Amino acid sequence: MLPGVPGTTLSFGNRPFVRDVQTGVVWATKILTDPFHDVKLYHRAPLYLLRGQLIDPMLHVSEEEMDAAEELDDEDPELKPAG
Repeated sequence: MLPGVPGTTLSFGNRPFVRDVQTGVVWATKILTDPFHDVKLYHRAPLYLLRGQLIDPMLHVSEEEMDAAEELDDEDPELKPAG
């Protein structure tokens, strides 16, 4: 993260000339806060990998949504294999 600070500073210094000051401030805020957001999203990933879970089981998807998706697949003839 430390090497990104000079790059962010230099790029932020250039942004007001390319667009306007507000765009530069918003862009710099996004760049500076992205690492914290990534940690929030992925902090549990190593634990799941240690448990052997390589693929998300998608427990947040309900069976009704899965059934509806399967019905749509059945209705579309182009998605069915030939033969």
